[in-house]
Amino acid sequence: MKLSDIKPNPNNPRLIKDDRFKNLVKSIEEFPKMMKLRPIIVDNNMIILGGNMRYKALQELKFKDIPDEWVKKASELNEEEIRRFIIADNIQHGDWDYDLLADWDSQEMLDWGLEIPEINNAIPWNPEEKFDGSDNDGIELKAGYRLSSIWYGMERNTEITKYMLDLPANVNAKDGATVKLNYSRTNGEETERIIKTYMRNSDIFYEMCCGWMTFSSTAKYLGYSGKGSDIWDKSIEYCKKQIEAMPGTGNVEIECADCRNTKEPDGYYDFIHSNPPFFSLESYSDNDNDLAATGSYDLWLNAMSDMGKEAERIIKLGGLANFVINDFRKDSILKPMHSDFINAIQKKSNLKLHDIVIAEVVSQALRFRKHDYERKRTVKCHEYVITFKK
Repeated sequence: MKLSDIKPNPNNPRLIKDDRFKNLVKSIEEFPKMMKLRPIIVDNNMIILGGNMRYKALQELKFKDIPDEWVKKASELNEEEIRRFIIADNIQHGDWDYDLLADWDSQEMLDWGLEIPEINNAIPWNPEEKFDGSDNDGIELKAGYRLSSIWYGMERNTEITKYMLDLPANVNAKDGATVKLNYSRTNGEETERIIKTYMRNSDIFYEMCCGWMTFSSTAKYLGYSGKGSDIWDKSIEYCKKQIEAMPGTGNVEIECADCRNTKEPDGYYDFIHSNPPFFSLESYSDNDNDLAATGSYDLWLNAMSDMGKEAERIIKLGGLANFVINDFRKDSILKPMHSDFINAIQKKSNLKLHDIVIAEVVSQALRFRKHDYERKRTVKCHEYVITFKK
């Protein structure tokens, strides 16, 4: 039989790529008897129902004529059985062409034993080849990470995190509790990406509400210099130890200052970062100026307006002010704090909204508790990285 008598099926939804196709070609070349054991199946018109990749492998091997026993007709199959055979024959081999599968009946394919993700006319979820927008211009090297996964999937930089000091433990935490610390801190990978995305080599930064100094210490490690401030004596004491423990060529000063009145010179800094208290979600100091102790949501938003005004004052024209914020619940109702925060920042300043990223908080990914299930909701597993420009 001439190989050219066989017609490939243009609607075959299965593909074999690169190395696996090369392995198939090699297998047929070294063990041609496999074609007798697993022949190409065709219909009465010699169109392939099963074995498109074996057919292409034979073409790759320059076969012109093949034994008749390498091909078998399925003339006894009706139209529905032919469609079912095409799927069943391909389940264990190759990759699916989702553009072609989009025209198939998904329930039928499930009934035939095919396990595939939801089919639509778009690119399949998590494709092997991801568009990163770089056009081979080396932007990933400048940014320091692959743009195709801007926040999610970044490998943990243990060279930085191993220098992060432990936070105070929650003495009331029960054995086996997921949350064993008294306070939270910004995700390390998120902090690193903020710096690599929004800062440039010569930038001088100022961190408001520096808390546990995750940002400033990471910036120091990456070679940036600046200043961090807080009003809580416990935070100041911790930050001094954290900066001392963190290696790096950057120089970071620590001072006691209110983010609403830093007393820093006008237009001095290139970049502002703040992860302010999320209203009253965590208690910090007993200081009357503590942003977590304003007593009301409106007063907290007013404090955020004052912080935005101060940030605008101390950054240069064209500088960026970056904030990490979250939402909260009041009487079981989710309050869109991130939206209120944006309005608050712009209420007393002329800062323009520059960028927003919803960042996953990995440490909370598995915090799904019984009371959340009973309320038909999940634990909040993300926060907002919001950047303004002067």
